[in-house]
Amino acid sequence: TWCSATGGPYRSSQWDGPVIWNQITGLKIANNNDKSLICIVDILGRIVDEKDCVKNTCYIYIYDDASIEKKLVIK
Repeated sequence: TWCSATGGPYRSSQWDGPVIWNQITGLKIANNNDKSLICIVDILGRIVDEKDCVKNTCYIYIYDDASIEKKLVIK
């Protein structure tokens, strides 16, 4: 049996080494470019309005698909 201290696959005479199991997964990555901006935050985590962005400052743009973009406003 599997739980026997005197038997089981590890003490069996039929045991011939490790078994390698390779299983293919069905992973699908969606290319959904339809994301919308949720908010813009500064590096301190404060929500900033887009019209209040200051020149030469780093901002983090957070989108509804859980992606983020770090942008340096130069305009």
